[in-house]
Amino acid sequence: MVSTTDAFIKVVKRVMKFFTSDGNNIENSWNTHIKKLGESDISGIVDDYSDDCMIISFNQTTGIMKKYNGRKGAREMSRFMCELVTDGSDLEGLVSEISEEDKTVFIAWRSLSSGILDYSDSVVYNDEFKIIRQHVIYRTADV
Repeated sequence: MVSTTDAFIKVVKRVMKFFTSDGNNIENSWNTHIKKLGESDISGIVDDYSDDCMIISFNQTTGIMKKYNGRKGAREMSRFMCELVTDGSDLEGLVSEISEEDKTVFIAWRSLSSGILDYSDSVVYNDEFKIIRQHVIYRTADV
């Protein structure tokens, strides 16, 4: 039996194939963040967020919106993501855009084997390459 954390790691590793960069910029910061997700390095993931970050997630199926603030919120959201992705072997529809000028990252994907019909994530970085805002919208198969 595959744990939810192992399933999430599989998804992250598949996503990482689409991102490669060197240097101190948004793309490199995002790649490092994805790598930490793939390694389930929760403390490292939390370090990627600013102290005053705000994360909002919205499940379109259930209508539940959650707000997470600061690094404590980033830790809670990271754990939630590990629980949300239960398999990920069929990750598809990956769309991604990284804007150095706007300091943003956008990704969209789905994983029907995890019950994730649609998932999009917008991330905004500050001048220190820390995540200051993150907006996650997803739709699940179960209500």
